[in-house]
Amino acid sequence: MSITGPILALALALLSAMALAQAPVPAPAPTLPPPTPSPAPAPTVAPPTPTPAPAPAPASIPTPSPAPSTKPPSSSPAPSPPPTLSPPAPPPGSPNSPVSPPTSPPPPSAAAPLSTSFAAAAIAAVAAFAF
Repeated sequence: MSITGPILALALALLSAMALAQAPVPAPAPTLPPPTPSPAPAPTVAPPTPTPAPAPAPASIPTPSPAPSTKPPSSSPAPSPPPTLSPPAPPPGSPNSPVSPPTSPPPPSAAAPLSTSFAAAAIAAVAAFAF
């Protein structure tokens, strides 16, 4: 019984396992329902409205100016209003929390090609020792 047969079979199994591990896995195409065509609404034209004639301007009546204040101006500035704080955001999952868009499914893991490559290597190793 020669040793070169099992060595060559094992080397071939390892090479095929490495090639399978590096092969890209095609991502599944997302399944979306076909868009339903919505009927376009007919454009509606509003009838023109007549413009009313402008009303005559009332005569202006002079108003007396208010009396000047006898209080001396204060040197201190006016108090500023307290800053307004925004309400705290509701915790996630509460009825008032913002709705997040649906997330895409996670990408397929690399475990599938590796398990396939290990299975191929195991089959090749068993076949190599069967000579």
